[in-house]
Amino acid sequence: MTTYEGSCLCGQTEWTATLEKDQTEHVLCHCDTCKVLSGGAFTMNQIIPSSAFKLGKGGKPVHCYYCPNCTTHVYHHQTVLGDKYILRTAKMPWEKEVATTFETLPPDM
Repeated sequence: MTTYEGSCLCGQTEWTATLEKDQTEHVLCHCDTCKVLSGGAFTMNQIIPSSAFKLGKGGKPVHCYYCPNCTTHVYHHQTVLGDKYILRTAKMPWEKEVATTFETLPPDM
């Protein structure tokens, strides 16, 4: 068994995953949901037992809402944002014609 440590980009949230050798393979998912979420050709994931994951530090809850049939991500609710939701507009038919677009960039670190 090996314990792997991970952290978010700013270091405020840390976690560990204690995995057996046969649980360390990555899944490169090319489904439409992952393409939309990542803005690329795939996402890299691991499917592990919940008992192997431990959140060590930080982390405000984020609730991800998705279609139980096709797993399209509809919106995210980050508790730090109060009553505001992050809506996934890429799956809305009017997005390209009407929505104002802006980029968000990480703070200088």
